[in-house]
Amino acid sequence: MRRLLTLMAVVLTLLTGTLSSVSAQDGGTPEAEGTAAGSVFYSGDGQEEGIVSVAEIVDPFEDYEAGFTPQRGFHFVMAVVTIESTSDRAIEANAYGFYLIDTDGFFYYPTYLYRSTELTEALPDFLGGQIEPGQSLSGAIFFEVLDGTSPGLITYQPSFDRLVTAADLRDEPVAAGNPVEFLAADGQPAATFTVGDVQIPMEDYANPPQRGFEFVGVEVTVENISDDVFALEPYTFTYVDAQGFVYTSYGTYRTEEAEAELPTLQYTDLAAGDTITALLTFEVFAGSDPGMVYYSPTSDRQVRLAEFGDSVGGVTGAEIVIPVSGNTGGEEVTPEATIASSPECEEVITWGEDSVENITAWAEIFGTLAPVLSGQDIDPEVVRDAADQMADIAAAQKDLDAPELAQDANELVIALFEDSFGPINDLADAIESGDATEIEDAVAQVAVLGSEEYLGPLDEVLTSLTTTCPALENIG
Repeated sequence: MRRLLTLMAVVLTLLTGTLSSVSAQDGGTPEAEGTAAGSVFYSGDGQEEGIVSVAEIVDPFEDYEAGFTPQRGFHFVMAVVTIESTSDRAIEANAYGFYLIDTDGFFYYPTYLYRSTELTEALPDFLGGQIEPGQSLSGAIFFEVLDGTSPGLITYQPSFDRLVTAADLRDEPVAAGNPVEFLAADGQPAATFTVGDVQIPMEDYANPPQRGFEFVGVEVTVENISDDVFALEPYTFTYVDAQGFVYTSYGTYRTEEAEAELPTLQYTDLAAGDTITALLTFEVFAGSDPGMVYYSPTSDRQVRLAEFGDSVGGVTGAEIVIPVSGNTGGEEVTPEATIASSPECEEVITWGEDSVENITAWAEIFGTLAPVLSGQDIDPEVVRDAADQMADIAAAQKDLDAPELAQDANELVIALFEDSFGPINDLADAIESGDATEIEDAVAQVAVLGSEEYLGPLDEVLTSLTTTCPALENIG
């Protein structure tokens, strides 16, 4: 459920079109090599849906209108993208599914850029929309990137549970077995991550996976190379299969013997200079091949720790362990599993599932305000209707039967919904006035709702709640 906090932050950041990341940007116009053929992405049923490609990347991009310069220390980067429908049905292209990741792993969301009418007519912005079978949609996507950094990847997420690489500007992929340096927010080295052996499928479990799925175990070694404590949280690791389907780290209950040999990664404060080796577990679609593992502790970071190529056989630097023996399950369930399946935690899970529906509706309402970003006209009454819908969502959250364990989290979620009313109504007033400065200020106030300072208390409460009821992490 805590992943929904990232969804909140992403949606609100898109409204401002700016996400300040700390990192450093080489000049020039790199070619998006190897992307002419594009990358295939799949629908939820596993069928090929479309192809995404990047024809050109312009870095820095400077043909913007005077008066709309990037913020100090940043510059614009343009990517010319195309999405083609290869399905037998129309597909939806998501303009805000594109992201730029620099070579240090810092993450940039699309931003709106004011260009002359002539330039925009010659190369329109990529606004997304419906694409009919056999048709394609092309246009320009812009990012505001920190000076001194180098673009590494352009990725595309057709939906929250899928991720594909649209353009790769790096010298080479990350091979498993090679240490990967992670930088802190100030750009200083904080830790190194090394992916070791991968177990496909992992069979030393106490509770079996759900039907049609299997467990995958990924060994990871983390060394704290900073002078401060480095906080490790299992849910910040993500596994992506070869078709681009995304899986968050899963709290698999393993046998006592397996835990003694290699413990599952838990929430850990790693002291300066210390090293830990542990197992990450994921529940993935049975028979799927590995794609990559990445680390994303915050919404502005995505650091690839290992990329496995097109198949299991393509893995380099680490052994792929494919057990041939039968299931070794049936061991006694750990105390954590007992807690997770307790009646009180079952009530928390029910509350979490209902809350996720409300949070998703909350995020979708903000999606309706996207025209503000691209300079399109929007009826102020539409914005006020969005505020009214927020009231309905807050009321729905209040009506939930929150168990005692989830009371604090429920109150913070309600407060988030209720605190959305005022900024959205202010945005409606600003749009009605037609004053660009007022609109910009109003959008900034809306974006505060997705800030770390605002969401921090909710994140802290959900962290504690997830520790008590681990299955809560798999909701959403």
